[in-house]
Amino acid sequence: MNMGHNEYQTTADIYTHLDQEMMQATAEDLADVFQKVDTAARKSRWQKMRRLPDSVIIQFPAVGY
Repeated sequence: MNMGHNEYQTTADIYTHLDQEMMQATAEDLADVFQKVDTAARKSRWQKMRRLPDSVIIQFPAVGY
């Protein structure tokens, strides 16, 4: 099958190059997503730590015998 180039190698070189560019772009996008998730997780953890009371009193219901 001819993709408009005289030689198959030309077509293979072009599409291989495009695949490499797409993989690099995808890797960069994923790194950005993971960075955002990590930042959100750290922020959430910090907010939860700040909301914890100094002590917690647990009251159990009275048990009648």
